[in-house]
Amino acid sequence: MPNSKAVEFSWWIIRYAGGGLLSYAAPRVLVAAGVPIDQWTVAMGGWLSIHIDRELALWIITFVIGAALYFSPSLWAAYQGHPARAVSLPAFRKPKPMIIAGVLIIVVGVVVLFIGLHEASLNKYIKPRMLTGAQAETIRSYLLPHDHFRADVYFYYPDSETEEFATQIMNALHAAGWDSERRAATDGKLPTGEILVQGISLKMAYGKNYPGGTAKKVRLIEEAFTKAHLVIGSSYGSHNLPNVAEGDVELMILVGRRPVVVE
Repeated sequence: MPNSKAVEFSWWIIRYAGGGLLSYAAPRVLVAAGVPIDQWTVAMGGWLSIHIDRELALWIITFVIGAALYFSPSLWAAYQGHPARAVSLPAFRKPKPMIIAGVLIIVVGVVVLFIGLHEASLNKYIKPRMLTGAQAETIRSYLLPHDHFRADVYFYYPDSETEEFATQIMNALHAAGWDSERRAATDGKLPTGEILVQGISLKMAYGKNYPGGTAKKVRLIEEAFTKAHLVIGSSYGSHNLPNVAEGDVELMILVGRRPVVVE
């Protein structure tokens, strides 16, 4: 029979360490599942005139969940008229399962710690992509002094993360004086029949008798995105299209689903 100290220690791990793990993991799992609670927190900060980036937003949510887990048992017990019951070792807990649960929580804690230490390299896989304020300003400031063109942004639909990222790119182009519309590619299928690939890519649609060479609008987008550290995975074109003006080229910025390869 495990001694009482081992049981009490296991209960401490279950309650506090387990609560900490849940507080840390819950907001990140929700974001990965497509619930933009980080964006809601950033927006609330903007409403209060407080600058909050998404990483800080996740930690704020972690703290709120942790506080709720810590205080809610005591508050509930106090509401029922038994304030001491919330902090005592529950009599219905069996010792061996509690110790096993404590060991499992320690193992999970080590795994979460490993993930936290490698969070920067996992961000591409876990977190939604976003165009930071600095990146949007880089695109705007680079494109604004040059000739303004049109580039529509196609995104994989339905996918809320991809749609939001495409919207941010479109807004950056608008700020630079470019014409741009956001267009949905249902199930990733473009009007030309191709399927969107992961990440960002460029597609050029050339009219008949195109003189050749890289069009200025394409070069400007490539240079602006490079300066903003946006990786263009591929660029390709279709030639002699009858719906494109003769000698002209139409540029499409394609936003596929986020890459699943962790770098």
